[in-house]
Amino acid sequence: MTSICISFIIYKRTQINYEHLLRGFQAHGTKTSDAYRKLIALIRETQITHLYPHSSDSKAFQQTPYPSFNPHINPCTKRFYLSQCPILPYTELTFEFNNNNTKLFDDINTFKFICKLEWNLRTNYTNCSMNQSCCQFIGPVDLLFPNEFRSFEQCDNITQNEFEEYHNQWLLCTSSSSSLCLNSKLKKYLTYLESSLRFKIYLTIENDKNKLLHLYDNLYNYKFDQIFYLKFVQFDLNDEEILLNYFLKKNLYLISLTIFLYFFCLLLFVKNLFFILIISCHILLTFSSCFIIYFYLFHFPITILNYTSLTLYLFLILIDSFLWYNCWFINNHRRDDCTIQRIIENLLTQTFFYLMPKNLTAIIALVITFTNQIIAIQCFTVFSFLLILISFFISFTLYPASFIFILRYQSSIPTIEHLSYRFITSTTSCFIDRTIPCLIVRFKGFWLTLFTIISCFALAIIFQWPKLQYDVCRLTFDTLPFHFSSNINEKSLKSIDIDVTYYIGSRWEMPYESLIPLRDIPILKYNREDSITSEDATTFSYALNENLTQLMQFCSTLKNEINKKQLEHTDYHSNVSSQILDNNSIISTSTQTENLLLNNYHCFGDLSSSNIDSSLITDTKFSTYIQSHSNQITNCTSLCSSNLTDTKQQCLSCLNSFYYSSLKNNDLILIKNGLRYKNDGQNPRYLFQTMKYKWLIETNLNDYIEWYNLVKNIKRNFITNFYSKIFPEMEIWWTSEIFSSFAIMEQLQQEKYLFISIKFITILIFLTLFTGVLGIFVTLTTLLNFVTCIATLTLLNYKLTVENMSYFVIVLIVCSQYSVLYSISYKLAPTFFFQRENRTMYSLKQLCTTLFNLTFSI
Repeated sequence: MTSICISFIIYKRTQINYEHLLRGFQAHGTKTSDAYRKLIALIRETQITHLYPHSSDSKAFQQTPYPSFNPHINPCTKRFYLSQCPILPYTELTFEFNNNNTKLFDDINTFKFICKLEWNLRTNYTNCSMNQSCCQFIGPVDLLFPNEFRSFEQCDNITQNEFEEYHNQWLLCTSSSSSLCLNSKLKKYLTYLESSLRFKIYLTIENDKNKLLHLYDNLYNYKFDQIFYLKFVQFDLNDEEILLNYFLKKNLYLISLTIFLYFFCLLLFVKNLFFILIISCHILLTFSSCFIIYFYLFHFPITILNYTSLTLYLFLILIDSFLWYNCWFINNHRRDDCTIQRIIENLLTQTFFYLMPKNLTAIIALVITFTNQIIAIQCFTVFSFLLILISFFISFTLYPASFIFILRYQSSIPTIEHLSYRFITSTTSCFIDRTIPCLIVRFKGFWLTLFTIISCFALAIIFQWPKLQYDVCRLTFDTLPFHFSSNINEKSLKSIDIDVTYYIGSRWEMPYESLIPLRDIPILKYNREDSITSEDATTFSYALNENLTQLMQFCSTLKNEINKKQLEHTDYHSNVSSQILDNNSIISTSTQTENLLLNNYHCFGDLSSSNIDSSLITDTKFSTYIQSHSNQITNCTSLCSSNLTDTKQQCLSCLNSFYYSSLKNNDLILIKNGLRYKNDGQNPRYLFQTMKYKWLIETNLNDYIEWYNLVKNIKRNFITNFYSKIFPEMEIWWTSEIFSSFAIMEQLQQEKYLFISIKFITILIFLTLFTGVLGIFVTLTTLLNFVTCIATLTLLNYKLTVENMSYFVIVLIVCSQYSVLYSISYKLAPTFFFQRENRTMYSLKQLCTTLFNLTFSI
């Protein structure tokens, strides 16, 4: 079976996909995650037809060029995007000057040096043309040379007058009068710089694996003449997966070293060469069978947690192997007048009482952990669950058959006991089997007092100093050796810009939710409304026609108030209709102020003139499509001013065309705003409104209460109340890209307080059934061990992240294994050891050597 499984994996090796190691960090099952998944599904469902409605029979229109988004957006870093460029996955390089008094334009030689660095990066890693601006590469010098950055020598030929001209242009775009800045790309770029001591370079490598690996290997070898240094590198998610797979293959020697050390421990402690062969078959068959079922049968992906939890997998298999060997060693030396059948029966009975409670305790912890809705943790628990079950069944078939073979042909099976007995066995037997149990029993009061004090300190560390908090900027995983922590200090971060997208329209069925990340592509099923008439007043088209005047009035009033008033709200359950629908006071004026400011509002139905520079060079497919519709109406005032029913539909179409024409150079706004049309008719089905808020952080970004209050404030602010009031029968929800972080935080919060408590209660009930009153002390011991380990991790500055939460599960399982094994050993101690102290000594001697060997091996 082992040969067949390994041969099958080798034969199917080309089907193993390692490109999803970092996938699965989205969360399911919460309102926050459901709304975000619907946003992703709607964007994927959107066709070019939402720009201009047309017949469903037309085949001249293609799908949008951006069918998907990154499933997780880091809230500590802003998505870099220029309105004149398509939405590209940029690699962000952040440089900082060594001297705090040095800036970009302090010295012309520094400026020339940065110019040469940009040229080298641009020519080596992008496909930019030499005679025009390029969206694949964005840098400070490149932005100051619009359509003029053509050669390396151009950097050396910069004169002092040109240098001062560039400096003045830079200052003009950074000053308060930035409206006079004619370089729109530079103006947008400067909004991403947190300090004047830094500059950033953005480049897109376009899925070129060789260039990506070359960039990563040589990035820190660039010589910056001690002027500045590379402070931070942020890769796109797809690039990180390529780099991670590259490093896994590059560091195969570490895996080889681990295997060598493992077999060395087996030789050191087992000493029977045939039994070592059986253990090797056990491990290979367990891992290969588990992998085949996990990957080929269930189609779960190989995630990064499957690699980081290898220690747990090794521990679970090793402890089974050492237990089998220990029970075999005890029963084999008691075969004075026992037959082979009696020895095997005693062996199976004793081993079953050890393995069954131990494995069921681990399975209980994993099953409860699986209820967590973070898919990466679910993949980790599924693989661990399969591994425990398969290892259990294989061990009860493989080891008994092997022991029968050993008993019958023991004289011809080679061992190395005579080689290691004098140096190892005699020492360990004396120290571990006699000295340690004696010290434990004789000084039991001292040990109980010491560990009670340590546990109390551990509780204080976890809940008081310092608290175990979230790490929002690194909530998922840091995989690369030079993937430094975020360049933003969370404690000094006082505000964050967030884009909240509102959906108002027809109802959709929830996206199909798969536990398998590779299959979890949100696809919404639209409820067709062809049979619904306008008299029923339930279609979105009818509701929009009826409330179009109010919507446009609200929009125009809101734009005038954006820079005047801070967002305020009323109580969610109070009557706010008079405040929202009053023509003289559209903006709510509650007495309670919230930590949200409305920065910008891209308003559908805005008839104000827009100044669009038609000479802007753009590569966007949206812009190409919109510019080809030059015959569209650009002035909708006359159509929308009429109150006739038959002109309402023309007004909506005109507003939609005018809206997209005015924003034709900004694809990110186009896919998040405006009326959307489905192919089944000419009537609009839903409206997207994206608003940019400034979130004022009161405490710190890692505080869960801050995020909870943010969601609550958006839920009940006056904009949400207005939409709910004028569209009472429509589906209304809102979401933001950074709420994927909040969805993960919700699940980690649940795991932190609820699931861990349920695990210990379930383990207590289960162990009480197996060991009686002793189960209470076993659970208490496990709890104290777990608290001590978590306190140690807290002192090591571990935070609540997806990665560390999987480690907490590993800690819980490991702590429970030790406690359960000793309790079973005490329970199985012979009854003639009626004295408690003798029974304790006996149970310690049974397992002390095994647990020592196991711990040393791990």
